[in-house]
Amino acid sequence: MKNGLPVAYAIYRGIWTAFHIVLVAVLLISFIAWFVDDGQGARVVSDTWNGVVAVQQAVANAIPFPWGG
Repeated sequence: MKNGLPVAYAIYRGIWTAFHIVLVAVLLISFIAWFVDDGQGARVVSDTWNGVVAVQQAVANAIPFPWGG
């Protein structure tokens, strides 16, 4: 026992931590591979940017200013 915790718990935490690190690494590598494949990432970023700009323009044009023509 270390700090009142059984050895089995420390082993379990070590195995879970290693598994979690491997899982996150695999998901990150998969995402990066998808992002760079056939320009999908650039397309997603571009479409998202265009959508944000469209919303910004819609909000900006929804409020008429008294000094505007």
